[in-house]
Amino acid sequence: MYLTIEELSEKTRIKIPTIRYYERSAVITPDKRSADSKAKYAESDVLRLHFLRYGRSVGLVLAEIRAVLEMSSVGSSEELDVFAKFIADRAASLQLLSETIKGISTKIRRGETNEIQVLTDLAHLRSDLASLTSVESDVATEPEKPMRKRSSIPPK
Repeated sequence: MYLTIEELSEKTRIKIPTIRYYERSAVITPDKRSADSKAKYAESDVLRLHFLRYGRSVGLVLAEIRAVLEMSSVGSSEELDVFAKFIADRAASLQLLSETIKGISTKIRRGETNEIQVLTDLAHLRSDLASLTSVESDVATEPEKPMRKRSSIPPK
């Protein structure tokens, strides 16, 4: 069963212009067009948009979400493992940032710090994070690669 863009919007609670943006960004692709030239979307597009909304809510950027969806659809477990490590490293980094900010907040409440000390504490986060993770993730430093669009036409 296929959905119109209006039905997809209603089912996912995502506005039509946003769905069109995700379509242009190759996150979703209409499976077929009807006789009246309207795009038709599959249930997989509903699931993709639900994951996209979740991914955005936890801080993933569109390129990361697209990459996870693509790696999952082609069954690339090795790439997914690398991305999972990247996410774990990011989580450790965010945990360290949270703890540092809590510590700064406590020092401010007690009147035990000044702007230079706060900035010093924040600047030391990078070296503190390096000691937490033995190897920094290559995923974070790789330039973004353009995503391959789903196509029914095999490559030449």
